[in-house]
Amino acid sequence: MALTVMPTAANAEIVPGTGIADISIGMQGDEVIAMFGDPIRTTNGTSPQGLPTESMYYPGKLKVIVSDGAVTTVRTRSRSERTFDGIGVGISKSQLRRTYSSATCQRIGTARSICQIGDLIPGEVVTTLRVHRRFITEVSVDQFLD
Repeated sequence: MALTVMPTAANAEIVPGTGIADISIGMQGDEVIAMFGDPIRTTNGTSPQGLPTESMYYPGKLKVIVSDGAVTTVRTRSRSERTFDGIGVGISKSQLRRTYSSATCQRIGTARSICQIGDLIPGEVVTTLRVHRRFITEVSVDQFLD
């Protein structure tokens, strides 16, 4: 019987510009499966650049997107994952801006915003925080491709 390690509070951490829950951008998809076991669900798709992708869904509202064998996105909607400074799902946009003064936010409609930590330069890793009604609802760490 294989022992799998599921994301726990000990490793449920968001590291802006790097990854979430010990899953880093650029890590091989096989490494993710070795760490966390088989996902509870997978879907196949295509990236905006036309590359095939595989989305792997894990317990704890964690989604990992793999393209060409490597992780390009890690996304969470879990309130248990936080940055070292305490930022994550459920935290206010104002607290995010106080903690990360470099974060840039763009309003989308009347109740939504998208905030980013990092520069939108091809090849760079950007942390995106989706905000609804003043509170963070989703955090993703993505390799910005273009």
